Amino acid sequence: MSGVAKEAVVPIEAVLFTVASLLVLARLTLRTIRQHQSLTISDWFLVASWFDAAALFGTDTAAYKLGGMDEYDPDAPPRDIETTIALAKITFAGNYFYDTGIYLPKLALLALYFKLIPQTLPTLRKCLYATTALTGTFMVTTCFIDTFWCGSNVAVNWDPEGDCSTYESKVVFRIDWGMNLVSDILGMSQPLELYN
Repeated sequence: MSGVAKEAVVPIEAVLFTVASLLVLARLTLRTIRQHQSLTISDWFLVASWFDAAALFGTDTAAYKLGGMDEYDPDAPPRDIETTIALAKITFAGNYFYDTGIYLPKLALLALYFKLIPQTLPTLRKCLYATTALTGTFMVTTCFIDTFWCGSNVAVNWDPEGDCSTYESKVVFRIDWGMNLVSDILGMSQPLELYN
């Protein structure tokens, strides 16, 4: 987070996570208590998204405590080898929660679209099936890229002498970002035909 003091990153993330938690709680309360309905598939994807965000917040907090933001601080003391390895393992785990978990809210939205787009619009339903399949494929692909980008020996990601790290790879970032953008555009364009 460029321009933000390293001490402020975790509190800012905590505030955003709290706001998101309140919104999730409000939706689930509305669905179960106010409407007296059971949770839908979309709601379950939302719950999975919340757990994923909680895990990401946990890994980010642990990384911060180990000096994960110190590369931006010229006055930070050098890390010992055990801390460096632990930090690399935590950031590797956090990659899953961020890169793969970013697709869970999209799947929640697509599940909602299945309720909104009637079967009487077969072309739109086929587009929705294709978008859902592509989004799911991108999610799985992201997970595999995060795992195997540096080869079948995953431990190279936290090896201090290793020359490959999924977390620091700009190519992985660009691939993940590209798939994320494509799935966003496809997902957000699905209901546009309903307005015509």
